[in-house]
Amino acid sequence: MRKKNKLLFTTWMLGMLGVLAVNVFVVPDLLRNQEIPLPMEVAVVLSTIQSSLLLLLAAWGGCKLTAQLGLGAPVIEAFSANESIKRALKPQVLPGIIGGIVGAIILVAANFSLPAQLSHPDSLQIFPLLVKLLYGGITEEILLRWGVMSLLLWILWWVFQKRTSSPKTSIIVVAILLSSILFALGHIPAATLIAGESLSISTIAYVIIFNSLFGVVAGLLFWRYGLEAAIIAHFGAHLFSHYFVI
Repeated sequence: MRKKNKLLFTTWMLGMLGVLAVNVFVVPDLLRNQEIPLPMEVAVVLSTIQSSLLLLLAAWGGCKLTAQLGLGAPVIEAFSANESIKRALKPQVLPGIIGGIVGAIILVAANFSLPAQLSHPDSLQIFPLLVKLLYGGITEEILLRWGVMSLLLWILWWVFQKRTSSPKTSIIVVAILLSSILFALGHIPAATLIAGESLSISTIAYVIIFNSLFGVVAGLLFWRYGLEAAIIAHFGAHLFSHYFVI
């Protein structure tokens, strides 16, 4: 298998761990009290297919764009090239752990500020730790950092620099901020299902602000160290805060 194809396949398969976890452990619970025109099993299969195609698009886009932008996934790239995974991972571990601690602080702070709409007992166990680790830690990073952030940065680079020289720090920061906001907006549908009603403006603001904060942390790690640093941070954020948040 060619290196680029192996990179795409590996990235996609890693993200599929989270897709499957969500559709097995979360989607049925979210849909159980909803009126849907299809049998539950069909809805879950269609959700899985839709998510897997979206993930494939993000994985493909990241593989096409990251090398041009100075971004990367050193560990996955090393695996794809049959090079040392340990050597590629080592520089990312400490920044990732620090990012995870910062992320955990954000999550704990968010839990103490949890709006009443999202704090009813039925929502307490809707996202098991396994789902948070696999979907949040891996799939979301491939979707939002590897895919969306890379695309946004490429567009900004093309518009403001005509793709000459390396992307400037200023447009990288803008891409991080924009992808962080999109990362936050992506949590609104799940929050709406948890609430069981339309979200208030204050609840929407809560979802956007706290998720954007971690999005910035992950985006900075992806930029400076690589995709795996962002994945480690996302893993750590959920692990370190597990006993303090829902």
